[in-house]
Amino acid sequence: MRTTAQAGPGGDSNVAPEPIDDRDLKGAVNLYNQRLQSSKGCLQLRIMSSDEQMTRARQAKESEQYWLWFGTQLVWLLLRTKHISVRTRKIITTTVIDTCLLLAAACIVGGVQGNKWDLNNVPFNVVMAYLVQAVLATIVHLRTFTSSKGVLEHECKSGLSPAAAFLSLNLSDLGWVVLAPAIYMSVYVYIVVPRASFSAYYTTSLLITWWSSGLSYFASLLPIAPETRLLLNMLLILILGAFLNGLFPTIRTGRTSPGRFVEGLLGFSYNRWAMEAAVIQTRLLLNMLLILILGAFLNGLFPTIRTGRTSPGRFVEGLLGFSYNRWAMEAAVIQVES
Repeated sequence: MRTTAQAGPGGDSNVAPEPIDDRDLKGAVNLYNQRLQSSKGCLQLRIMSSDEQMTRARQAKESEQYWLWFGTQLVWLLLRTKHISVRTRKIITTTVIDTCLLLAAACIVGGVQGNKWDLNNVPFNVVMAYLVQAVLATIVHLRTFTSSKGVLEHECKSGLSPAAAFLSLNLSDLGWVVLAPAIYMSVYVYIVVPRASFSAYYTTSLLITWWSSGLSYFASLLPIAPETRLLLNMLLILILGAFLNGLFPTIRTGRTSPGRFVEGLLGFSYNRWAMEAAVIQTRLLLNMLLILILGAFLNGLFPTIRTGRTSPGRFVEGLLGFSYNRWAMEAAVIQVES
């Protein structure tokens, strides 16, 4: 309760102290505690944000140092691989032997298949050609990691980055991945003279070599004997290329199998996709040739429609009946004359 002060005689005023309410005191204490806790929270928040900034700066610095360390090791490994390939006669001899094997295989396969292909022969011939190339590519790229596996394991234990070691060997092997299909397909296409273009065959061959090299890299890292690695690679290449190629069992049979299990296996076959690409390219080229022949040569101008009607057995007239340009030309002439 508050009391008012009254003036005394002489003008002096005696002011009695005002009693303080307990509720006001408790409110002031609570307000003080809230402000104190708020100030402590802000201080803690500032300290936490400072720690986070220090941590992020440290992580960024460590990440930058890691990538610098990784790049330095990668460049050093690439230079070492180049130095070994130039100085070592064994690698040059091996490359020459691999090139001769590719040329011999292309000559044998192309000579057996010949150059008189029908559209029905395209799937089988293409499957056989790509199967031989995949076998050779698997043998060649299996040496990429197996030849220096012991040295790489020792260096990785000493602090060498496994990713840098893998990437350096992969990049150094990339040249042969691009060059080997060109060597093989240049001879093969020259002998068999297929209807599809060389670029179509080379692109498919390049993808098959890439797939085979990846399978060889995977097999070379397995903890098994080198002879077992080679046998495992050969079995996988032959099974996926010779038996799961989309010819038998066919793709339609795989789609109707229980649970579509066979279709799933066909999806892993490199030769299934290579066979489809070759057939599509060949049929596309045949369709283009038919369109050009029917539109440019059988158009009713030369030979004319009258010549076609007087031909033996009216054979030319029958061919002109299949030409879209003959009917288009007649329609245009009738429209102009009318």
